[in-house]
Amino acid sequence: MHKSKILLVDDEPVTVLAETTRLKKHGFAVQVLNNGQESIQYLKKHDDIDIILMDIELDGELDGIETAKKIHQNHDLPILFLTAHENPELLHRVKTVESYNYLLKDTSGQMIANAIHQALKLHKANQKIREQNKRLRQKEEQYRKIVEGSRDAMAILKNSKLLITNQAFARLMGHNQNKLAGFPIKELLIFDNLEEKLNTIRGKTNKASETFEFEMVNAQDSLRYVRARLIKIEIQLEPAFFLTLYDLTEQKELFKKVEKAKKMTDELGSFIPICASCKKIKDKEGNKDIWIEPEYYISERLPEIKFTHGICPDCREKLYPQYFDASSEQRINQE
Repeated sequence: MHKSKILLVDDEPVTVLAETTRLKKHGFAVQVLNNGQESIQYLKKHDDIDIILMDIELDGELDGIETAKKIHQNHDLPILFLTAHENPELLHRVKTVESYNYLLKDTSGQMIANAIHQALKLHKANQKIREQNKRLRQKEEQYRKIVEGSRDAMAILKNSKLLITNQAFARLMGHNQNKLAGFPIKELLIFDNLEEKLNTIRGKTNKASETFEFEMVNAQDSLRYVRARLIKIEIQLEPAFFLTLYDLTEQKELFKKVEKAKKMTDELGSFIPICASCKKIKDKEGNKDIWIEPEYYISERLPEIKFTHGICPDCREKLYPQYFDASSEQRINQE
């Protein structure tokens, strides 16, 4: 069975002897040092200490409180302070150091042993909490890097507010990125069932996702067509969401143009009412029938087609016969 090893730092020989005897009686291993500098140097070379019992009123350059501060700069160890009397000024200074209580030197061996066991348990629990918080911070930092490094518009939501966003998200929203942190998502993405979708995925397991499309008007009054994907994650043991937005505006506009062109092509491929005499084409203007020139009819349906006007040889001879009969042609040649 592992014996907890105590570093006892005290410069009073009588106290050291009494404390060492009591501590060993309760099953602890004890290392004794007489001043702050020795204890700091010892800990640089040894990692076998579980807890420190530190006399507050050490003689020398460093008293017990200053020694504890320096130890905590490099070592994660629980410290219990010892004092011969309750000096209000010293006890106030003790509160400036992370410690697990202070004990009077005339405290019974059992009470000191109980205090040591309690301090070790608390320290172990605090270590687990710190380690867990460290992992959570690392995970959050990983999420932050994913969001900030993405070309897609991405954000992380927590409690229905924006926690992290990237530049692409800010551009799509028409906002300054620095002002988006903490912004309620419902004030950016305004459509009826957003909260319903958040609640639906909130009740699912991590990595559950939901995809949907909607129209929005951003802060620059620009209408955007957007596909959203929500993925449930966890940040600091609380539900959160990855939100990725894909701007479909150009795609939708292109699709509309294709559909319009297809419709016009279909119309051109069907029977077209055309005048047998003037060749105008019948079209609709509201509920009224109108007759328009063929080039206008086609241009309205296929605007990419451009027309130029000239005269074909047959029309030229019909319209200007004087220039094209035999004698006229001969006279023109002679001139």
